[in-house]
Amino acid sequence: MPDVLPENDVERAQEIMYDAWESESARERTKLAKKALSVSPDCADAYNLLAEEEDHTLQEAKELYCRGIEAGERALGKKIFKEYKGHFWGYFPSRPYMRSRAGLMRCLWELGEHAEAIGHAKEMLKLNKNDNQGIRYILVAYLTELGLYDELEKFMNKGGYKDDCAAEWFYPAALLAFVKEGESKNAEKK
Repeated sequence: MPDVLPENDVERAQEIMYDAWESESARERTKLAKKALSVSPDCADAYNLLAEEEDHTLQEAKELYCRGIEAGERALGKKIFKEYKGHFWGYFPSRPYMRSRAGLMRCLWELGEHAEAIGHAKEMLKLNKNDNQGIRYILVAYLTELGLYDELEKFMNKGGYKDDCAAEWFYPAALLAFVKEGESKNAEKK
């Protein structure tokens, strides 16, 4: 939680959301999220919490995440998207928006809207190349699951994460080498 006093309604609503996340009661978290929205309808994290906490269908959760994205876009303004593109997560107020995008991406995938989910993942990585949310691993899993090996290869080689040493990166690389080359020394090496 930031040590500075909130300056506007969005910041005041976000402060309420910090309290919501600290609450051990789901009922209290939901109540605080609704309170945050009464302070500012541009509080993306309130929509995120409601999508996660309340008993919703995937379609309803998707709609809440969409509302969170819209709220985040209004709260941030177009200038911030241009100014911080590439290192968006480093700008603290962008995080609720990015959480909304990630939530929407997951809902889209579960609803079978795979191309749209993949599109969101790619856009999030353009906004935040450092990928503090681990979206690259989700994207690699999506591409692997769909058998989109050419796209997977392109992303793994040119996406800017070639030197990643996480298992979530190595295993798909090994699978990709095996799919492309069969039992080869390169596939074994991966």
